[in-house]
Amino acid sequence: MFAFRCLSYAVAAISLVAAPHSAALAEDEAVVLKPSSPWNLDYGEHRCRIARTFGEGENLNVFYLEQWQPSTGASWLVAGPAIDGYRAGRTTNFKFGEKGDSGEFEMRDMTIGEFGKAVTSRSSVVSKEANAVEKTVNDPDFYERDGLEQLDSVKASGIDKLSISQNGQPSVILKFGDLEKPLAAMNQCMANLVARWGFEVPEQETVAVAPKPVDIMPVARRIQRNYPASAIIKGAQADFQVRLNIEADGIISDCQLVNLTLADDFDMKRHPCAAFMELAKYEPARTATGKPIRSYVIQRIRYTMSD
Repeated sequence: MFAFRCLSYAVAAISLVAAPHSAALAEDEAVVLKPSSPWNLDYGEHRCRIARTFGEGENLNVFYLEQWQPSTGASWLVAGPAIDGYRAGRTTNFKFGEKGDSGEFEMRDMTIGEFGKAVTSRSSVVSKEANAVEKTVNDPDFYERDGLEQLDSVKASGIDKLSISQNGQPSVILKFGDLEKPLAAMNQCMANLVARWGFEVPEQETVAVAPKPVDIMPVARRIQRNYPASAIIKGAQADFQVRLNIEADGIISDCQLVNLTLADDFDMKRHPCAAFMELAKYEPARTATGKPIRSYVIQRIRYTMSD
């Protein structure tokens, strides 16, 4: 009925697995879009987003990178008439620059306000190591960290475009200019956000092991029992994340709902933070010397109907 996934401060990078490179996109056969606005950095309460528009009038498109926690990767999105012909459920390819990150994903059915149809995925932007593999909770180093993660802005120097393609549709190329400064701005935004959450950035840079859940199943069972009856009847679903502040003694001192996607008519009266605050247990974050320190963890909860 639902999926429960850990996206801890230490493990945002698990999404950054090596993916097959898409076929080369011929620029003379593609829809090429140039910027129509400067970069706009949005400091949200729980996330950082940097965006830029492309085209004008009825052909206005938008691109943005977004992070909800410090990470070596970010979610990216393109929305607008340039991808009107793209279809949900189909394999879609992307590539940043000539030597940046590339991969493929299944396009979801989504729209973004006035821009309309959107494609979105997650990327490190820069190329990844050839032996990069996805980590799972069973890996011994799953919770290991090397301080406060960042996007690799230096390596992003020279990456100046994003190419998107889907079989049977024209490729779309967004020429957004060099990404070194935009990614550096995102890193600074995330550091400021961590400070706003009440953490000392220099201290978070010493984290070697992120907070670990001791036994998450009581929380999972409570959340499952609280799946709204009206949602079951209507088949409504939800996907959201909570941020937990974990003190040096492992106590959860705060829980915030930070990212939420709800199907129509989904009832959120039973807030998931209540289950975390009452039932969840964590080992605290630790430095390389084993000293426990306060930090935070992001948990993702997905309410989905069984097939």
